Amino acid sequence: MKRKADLDYYTCTVCFISKYKAAYGYETYRRKDGTRRLRATCKECEYKRTEKWRKENLEHRAGKIRELRAKNPLRDTVYHRKAKYGLTEQEFQKRLDNQSGVCAICKEVAPMLKNGRTGRNCNLGIGLLRDNLDVVKAAVEYLETYQ
Repeated sequence: MKRKADLDYYTCTVCFISKYKAAYGYETYRRKDGTRRLRATCKECEYKRTEKWRKENLEHRAGKIRELRAKNPLRDTVYHRKAKYGLTEQEFQKRLDNQSGVCAICKEVAPMLKNGRTGRNCNLGIGLLRDNLDVVKAAVEYLETYQ
């Protein structure tokens, strides 16, 4: 009979080393009772197996990604814009047309308008200033003083 302490240790089917159960991941599927069972291989062996597969199938994976992007080149961009800014493609195009394709801050042509208003560099600047109006005002005062 196994001791209680032994119940928390499992032997990996790849490296045959006995490890604590925290070293094992869970199967992705669930049983009928809603529980998941531990994998037979430890996380370390599973990681090595996955990395080996990735290296061996690099061209296959890259080909699939190229194929998906060729079918719909804007798919990732549209999804990202919707998830991050809540803008549909039509709303984004409407904003872009209203601004004539220029950044709302620097008035330069900005092909990479992030949220439909600002270009990449201006958007990064605002983000680095923590989207905080007081910090932006302080930055303006600093520029006026030391320029």
